Amino acid sequence: MRGDRLSSVSPAAALPGPVPDRAAFCAAVSAPPGSKLIFAGGYLDPTHGVKDAVIAFDMLRYESPALQLVLTGAGPGRTAAEDLGRALAFDDCRIRFSGGWPDLAAATQLAEIVWVTCSRGGEHLALRAMAAGRPVVAFHTPELAEIIDDGETGYLVPQGDRAAIAMKSHMLLAYPQTAARMGEAGRKRAAERFGVARMAEQHMRVYREVVG
Repeated sequence: MRGDRLSSVSPAAALPGPVPDRAAFCAAVSAPPGSKLIFAGGYLDPTHGVKDAVIAFDMLRYESPALQLVLTGAGPGRTAAEDLGRALAFDDCRIRFSGGWPDLAAATQLAEIVWVTCSRGGEHLALRAMAAGRPVVAFHTPELAEIIDDGETGYLVPQGDRAAIAMKSHMLLAYPQTAARMGEAGRKRAAERFGVARMAEQHMRVYREVVG
């Protein structure tokens, strides 16, 4: 198809609602109160890299006993993810599941870091994290490279490199001021380039072009 026949509409992320009570959220996911949370998942299947997230967390969990991995969403891979987590850390499994938590966009503000371990896609997960002001550590995909400014709003690592996910997360946990800076840069980028109003305007532009 010729380039003049193509139009691009950016994905969008709405601003999250009020931050939920941390103790209430931790209780809902069976995590100790005051836990440091890392969010990953989105949908629990191989495409969303649930196994990669669990293995990366096993490398990182020695960083602090307060760290918990929260796999968000639902899907057929929940049992496999839980079994893998227990196999890797049978005496200290810290894999949690958000289940039916009603507002994950708001809850994302409780996370220290958000991982996007998708083999493709993952834009909505990255934008949800950025809108919440959280730094993102993600596998490098063409889609995410359009959204995440590597080294500014988060980190992009080679596809499938679980050790790199853990290493970059270690850096963010060790330097909270860097994590805060990246989170604020992500919030600003999401508002300026991926706001709902901008997406609606782009759709309207396409409709006007189509109708002449």
